[in-house]
Amino acid sequence: MPMTAEFHSGWVLCATTVATAASATEDLMATGGSDGTLRFWFSDSGKFACLRHYKMELEEMAGPSEDLTSVPVTMLATQPGHPVVAVGLASGQLSIVYVHAEEVQGSSKFVMSVLPLALLPLYAQPVTHLEFHPTKPWLAVGSADEGLLYVVDCSPTASFKVVASIECSAAAGRIAAICWYADKLLVSTANDGVVRGYVMPEGPVEDLVAVEPPPPVCEFPTPRHPSGFSSLIAHQPKGAPAPTGLWLSAVTGKGIGYAAPVEGLVEAVAGETLSLEVLNEASDHQKGVSCMAVSPLNDLVLSGGLDGRVSLWSVGDRGATKMAHLQCHSSAVVSVSFTGDARAA
Repeated sequence: MPMTAEFHSGWVLCATTVATAASATEDLMATGGSDGTLRFWFSDSGKFACLRHYKMELEEMAGPSEDLTSVPVTMLATQPGHPVVAVGLASGQLSIVYVHAEEVQGSSKFVMSVLPLALLPLYAQPVTHLEFHPTKPWLAVGSADEGLLYVVDCSPTASFKVVASIECSAAAGRIAAICWYADKLLVSTANDGVVRGYVMPEGPVEDLVAVEPPPPVCEFPTPRHPSGFSSLIAHQPKGAPAPTGLWLSAVTGKGIGYAAPVEGLVEAVAGETLSLEVLNEASDHQKGVSCMAVSPLNDLVLSGGLDGRVSLWSVGDRGATKMAHLQCHSSAVVSVSFTGDARAA
């Protein structure tokens, strides 16, 4: 039976896993709640590790007040290979924190703490999407209600600068999902069911501060799911030089699907309209898929459903095979993720 715990005094809105810098400590699970707290827990024992409260982050902007309330944490993402967590807030701000592990003298135990690195006021509406690039220090940030994507450079020398901005078409509707595809392609989809790819500008990161918004390099109409997608994941098999397709879940569908571009996505010419070939679909949710995650080796996918079920899939270029499922909740699953050793959380 999996571990369960009471994490917050309000709704749990998001979760992710974090690999700590100290090899002697367990991996952590981070949860963000409507109570305005970011909490970290040891993934093996479920014991509390540390927290950060986002009530105080707004004092400088709001001015002196006795009526300040907690700011809900709406989205979380972890930088691959680093104990750095991006925190999206309902205020439209982006917080970047570092999870520090300090060894207790004369003991093998560690004390965990949360160190703030940056706070960026990006939106007037809640941050709803965060996605770190798998190999570069780039963080894609989105707000569904504002239709605007930012790319933030999180490298130590960049001071968390915004290096690109992408304004999505108002006709497309709310941003539904984003993911990185290959080296410098940012893929997004909106309520219109079209998957769009944007190429990040060439050049050193320090030269990307004043770049023009990149135009879509390609657009993929998907008439089978005109209401849009809830999740996008790039699929890159082990040893492959580039992704071979996308795992996606439809807002109105009951499972996940694998789709590959009919023509080469990475080499596409700007403005070219391509199409997606749906190669495989697998169903295991009664009310649709609310979230997905891929394992570090790209061979497993977790899907969380609006029905509260979590399913584990073995995936390949041509299909998905269900390995297990668990009825975890009585309402929608808001987040799923893998630890560094491919355990599900």
